[in-house]
Amino acid sequence: MAISFCRATLCSLVFAVGCAASPENAPIPEDYIVTQQRAALPITEAVQTMNIPVEESWQAVLQILESRSIPVASARAPQGELVTAWIPVTDQICGVQGAAGAPIACEVQLKMRFEPLTRVASSFAIGFVQRCHDLPQQVLECPNSRGEQILVGIVRDLERAAGMVQELQN
Repeated sequence: MAISFCRATLCSLVFAVGCAASPENAPIPEDYIVTQQRAALPITEAVQTMNIPVEESWQAVLQILESRSIPVASARAPQGELVTAWIPVTDQICGVQGAAGAPIACEVQLKMRFEPLTRVASSFAIGFVQRCHDLPQQVLECPNSRGEQILVGIVRDLERAAGMVQELQN
């Protein structure tokens, strides 16, 4: 009986060691470890709250669009909605260039929404859609795309404009 107990214990031990030493559980050698970099995510929309009335934020955005030569396709002030015309741009599709390394012809459309928060504060939301002529059915959402650059630029311009309005009111 002692021999069968030892044999069972030995078999269990060999089985456990055998599993622990299997390739699935083996430690990964240092030279195999690849550090992963975080992928940058595209900015496709932004929301900004401002301490200025909705009418002033509306006017500030119209001035910003005019200064950037971005045409407005639809403006419905009572609903707080503004849409730009399609803006022609050149871009790389997520870092990939077209034939012969040339940028690809694309177009960007911005969609904005304004909402009053209080009598003296408002909310501004902006998003964009970018499509490229080589891939007309595919919406482009890549970090640092031309659409993202335009969106971020408008938000920064609006922050500056709202700050100047705030200073003038004080």
